[in-house]
Amino acid sequence: MGKQAETVYRDKRGRKLDMLMEMERQREIQEGKRKREAVEEYEWGTGKVRKEELKNQRQQLEDIKDKTFARYQDDEELNEHLRSRRRNFDPMESSLFKDDVVEVLKKASSKKKKQKPRYTGPPAPPNRFNIPPGYRWNGVVYGNNWEEKVLLRQNKSQADKADAYQWATADM
Repeated sequence: MGKQAETVYRDKRGRKLDMLMEMERQREIQEGKRKREAVEEYEWGTGKVRKEELKNQRQQLEDIKDKTFARYQDDEELNEHLRSRRRNFDPMESSLFKDDVVEVLKKASSKKKKQKPRYTGPPAPPNRFNIPPGYRWNGVVYGNNWEEKVLLRQNKSQADKADAYQWATADM
């Protein structure tokens, strides 16, 4: 009746499984999973460059950990670091002393920047914000002279203030 028989294991579909083969397959799956995890794990929000920066920072911290706390004037690495650092208002860092910057400026000046067209007709009437007319303006003011009235009112108030001041300070 199967008293001495081995247990028969089946998968979800009812097929018989050989236990030794099944254990081997499970082990391979686990090893593959470990290998995939060992390969660089993808993190959301960080890119390749950021990962490299973090790796470099960790490496620098490891290097610093091995050094002594006190650093003296003859420390070559410290001197090189201080020399390579950029400083504001350093006259030697200005563009006058850099050949490649001068070359870039020459190239930039050789390429003329295309300028927008400007209005070249008779002068436009003044407005509150000194905005020039567009280059397609035909010279006709299509407004209701509101701008002129505002400017006249401003000029009149300034003239009245000047007259009042002169009147108040005049000898009587």
